[in-house]
Amino acid sequence: MNNISQISIFDYREIENLGDLERLKIFFENIEDEKICKKLENERKNGKNDYPVRTMLNLIYAMKIFGHRSVESFRRELGRNS
Repeated sequence: MNNISQISIFDYREIENLGDLERLKIFFENIEDEKICKKLENERKNGKNDYPVRTMLNLIYAMKIFGHRSVESFRRELGRNS
């Protein structure tokens, strides 16, 4: 019987060993979210722009990458470590 070794092209160990900020930087360098930002901006149209779409989307990405489950815990973290 022959053994077939399988190599995973998705080896996340190197990424998991990086710090949060480095992982966030890699994420932002590789995400292609221009279409979704444009769509969200079009849906907003002339609505209040206190919180720009791009900024809010980037905060959601960062919240997930940093492992926060709620917006409030992420806000507290940002308050402690801007």
